[in-house]
Parts: sequence; structure tokens; C-alpha cells
Amino acid sequence: MNNKLWSLFVLVLLFSLFFIPMRDSDFGWHYRCGEQFVKQGKLCSVNDFTALLPGYRWTSPSHLYQILLYFSYHFFGFPGVSFAYGLLSALVFWFFLKCLNGPSNLKLITFLLLIWFSWSGFNLGFRSQIVSAYFFAIFLGLFELSENNRKLLWLTPFLSLIWSNSHSGFFLSPALFILLLAQELFLIALKRGDPKRMAELLIIFALNLLATLINPFGYGIYLEVWQHLQTPLNQLVYEWVAPLPIYSNLVILLSLTFLLIIFVEKRKDIFRLLLLIFLTYLALNARRNLMLYALGLNYIVAEEQLTNFLSRCLKYLVQKELLMIVLIVITLFAISRNISKTLSFNEAEYCREAIVIMPCQAVEFLKDQKPGPVFNAYEWGGFLDWKLPEFKMFIDGRMPTWSTSKDTRLPERWRGKSPYTVYIETMYGVPEWRELMQNYDIDYLLIEAKYPLYELLEKDGSLSSFKRIYQDEIAVVYQRTEN
Repeated sequence: MNNKLWSLFVLVLLFSLFFIPMRDSDFGWHYRCGEQFVKQGKLCSVNDFTALLPGYRWTSPSHLYQILLYFSYHFFGFPGVSFAYGLLSALVFWFFLKCLNGPSNLKLITFLLLIWFSWSGFNLGFRSQIVSAYFFAIFLGLFELSENNRKLLWLTPFLSLIWSNSHSGFFLSPALFILLLAQELFLIALKRGDPKRMAELLIIFALNLLATLINPFGYGIYLEVWQHLQTPLNQLVYEWVAPLPIYSNLVILLSLTFLLIIFVEKRKDIFRLLLLIFLTYLALNARRNLMLYALGLNYIVAEEQLTNFLSRCLKYLVQKELLMIVLIVITLFAISRNISKTLSFNEAEYCREAIVIMPCQAVEFLKDQKPGPVFNAYEWGGFLDWKLPEFKMFIDGRMPTWSTSKDTRLPERWRGKSPYTVYIETMYGVPEWRELMQNYDIDYLLIEAKYPLYELLEKDGSLSSFKRIYQDEIAVVYQRTEN
């Protein structure tokens, strides 16, 4: 197969793999933020959506992603969002693979295996986190090409500018350059480095750092990253929890294996060594970082000596003809599984197929009710922001790291704690839940029936001042009774 046909084959395969339905429960608030900017020219930097922490100012650098998401859905619906995901993924990852060393078939099979390993980060559709995965892959690809053409690194400040206006993972840009600078220092210490290259890298690093500050929030986006680090998200949000033991053990095994290979091959590539340690740390701390680990491992494996080592190992295990058959089967499977399903995707299917089932029927019921503040299930917050903009939800997916220390309406129990803690303890029926509802003038509760709060409301509804007005297999709606 010639190079052009191979490239076309890879593009089709990648598009087919990533042309999948949107399942992210945060789609709704991202879409509404994009809509707000397009229609009003207003950034989603002041909280206008929720009853908790109204007017809260936050520095979310995701506006370019949100604008793209808005236009994709507004004009083409969910299939348009999936098409954008498939197309961008195909182009970015095709470029990434083209930049790496080694035989094309080996690079592709390694990429597919590692993407499968980290699929939990990719299978929810075109999320904002995917944007950082794209830029991370592009940076690594440029780093690989820069070994033969240093001028390509001068493109990175422009990429950092876009990255810092697309997702909070932008901090990986200066982090990568710090690792690259560490390698140059090491080489200079061994008297094998080039001081001119070191000076050039310092300038490019400074330009990247400055580029990340060209955004509507300035240095505030770094404060937001710091706020995330200070909040124990691994105790609050599912995707920030450490991977399951099987994945953690595999990460450790892979990392130790490649550290051993690097040692045996006596490589002096400190950048790849530090990158492996850095990504291993990230992956073991949060399952959402597995996709960064997978992309980074592709880059590390593509180092010339490691590629030769793997090629020798696989030479007698994988015949080229067999590999092609396997890849073609994967492509056909992806096309048959993803494309037909995605093209028929609509809002009703989103409600059923999202990471959590959304309360579509309850939303239609509430549209006929008088608007007011709603205490809602956290996982539904983004969807409800989007579908019920005339109501004020209590909480949504933007808020786990927001500070509640200045909100005097919160009962003392929760002052200074994460909004997610406020939500989950209320759902478990702590005594202060009645005070919370009263202080925020909550008119409705839209919750699931699986939490103790539901049992409390059913047991003593008259005492709680709320009565059930709607229930289906997904959601329950309570309304405050008149005193």
C-alpha cells in the first residue's frame, strides 16, 4: 500500500473511531455558554445559571471550545458535534502519527492499543478535555520534528495562545518546555549540550508562557488551575478519582517496562524519561489523565531505539498481511457500530445514552410550571441549565472547585466547603437540608429516588413543606407547599 492510500486508510479509521455520540453530562452548560457568547458577546465568567453562588466570578478558559460546540450543534445537531469530533480527532492524531518515528503499521497498532486502554477518556464524545489531548499530541509531534528542524518550535507560542483560550489543560504547554529545558541542562552538564539551543529554548518557553496570558482572564487562569489543585476533586468527582486497580497496575507495569528498556538501551533522552514519570504520576492520580498517558506513551515508544527494539520483538509475531486484515476489521467494525448510531442521535437518545440518564420527561413537566429555584441532582445540572434556562438550578458541573466561604446563606456546616459537598450531604438528608431550602427559597426539588432525602420527603412531606407533584422511573419532582 503506497503512502497516500495508507494515509487515507488511517484517516478513515480514526474518523470512524471518534465519530461517536455525545454522552458528556456537561454538554448543556458548555452549549449555553457558547450560545451566550455568540448571541450576547458575553463570556461565561459570571455565574448566571444557579441559585447557589449567584454572580460568582470564575475563570474558565473554554470559550473557543464552547463556541465551536454551539455552532456544531446549532446548525447540525448532535451528528454535527460528532462529525466535528471525528474530523478533528482524525486530523490531529494522523498528524501525530506522521511525526513519530518507526514503521507506519507499528505506530498505528501501538496507537490503537493505547487508545483502547484509555478509551474511558475518549468515549464520552467531544468534551472540552479532548481539546487538551489534541494540543498535547500536536506539541509532542512538533517536539519530534524539531529534532531535525528546530524552527518548528517557534510555532508553539501560537498554539499555546489558542490552547489557553480553549481548556484549562493549557498549563501542559509550559510544563512540557520545562521538561525539555531540564534535558538541555543535563546535556550541558555532560558537556554535550548546545548553549545556543538552550538560549533559544528559553526564549520559546518565555513566549509560550506569555502567550497563555493572552486571554480574557490574564494570569487568573493559573489561579483557577491552582484552585483545582487545592480542591480534593478525587473525593468529589468521578473522573478525578484514581483509575481502577487493573488500569493503575497496567500503568505501573508499562512505565517500569519502558524505564527498564531506556536503561538497558543506555539512552540519554532525559525528556522522554521525565515525561514518562510526569505522565505516570498524572495517570495514577486521576482516570481522566489516562488519555494523556496513552498519547505520551506513543511518543515515548516512537524513540528510535525503542522502536527498533519493539520491531525486533514483533517481527515474528505480527505478519504485515495479518496486521492489515486486523486493522481493516477494526475499521469496518467502527463504521458499523458508530456511524449508523451517531447519525440517528437526537435529544431523546442523548437523555438515554449520556453518562447518566437525563430527566427528559421531568423537564417537559416543569416547562408547564411557574419558574423558580430548583434543587437538582448534580449530574443533571448542565442539562437543566440548557433545557430550563428560565429556572435557576441549584448546582451544575462547573462548580466543584468554587469557594463557598463568602456565601452567608449557607448553613454554617457547609461554609467554605465544595458546592458538591453541600449537594451530596443534602441528598443524604443531614438536618441542615431544611434550612438550606428555606435560605435559597427553593421552589422545586428535581432529584433521583435513590437517596435518603427522597425517603425523608416521602415519610414526612407535610413537615418538610414539599409535596410530590411528579414521578417517573428516572426523576421525582417536589414542589414547596404554600405556608
